Amino acid sequence: MKELLIANFCVPGIMSYCTAGNRWEDQKHCRFSRKGSVANRCMYFRESLGGHCDCVDAQKDIQGF
Repeated sequence: MKELLIANFCVPGIMSYCTAGNRWEDQKHCRFSRKGSVANRCMYFRESLGGHCDCVDAQKDIQGF
């Protein structure tokens, strides 16, 4: 049986960012990921902001809140 890696790819900083990259195939392994309805990527991934992670729950989780 193959075990999938489920993680939080959001990394905190001044503006948290996603380290999974810009492909849904990689992003879908994040436990906070949600498939975008208009693009083949996570709805929380902001490519125009350098890969910013726009998921508040992921940001809180990685900071321990």
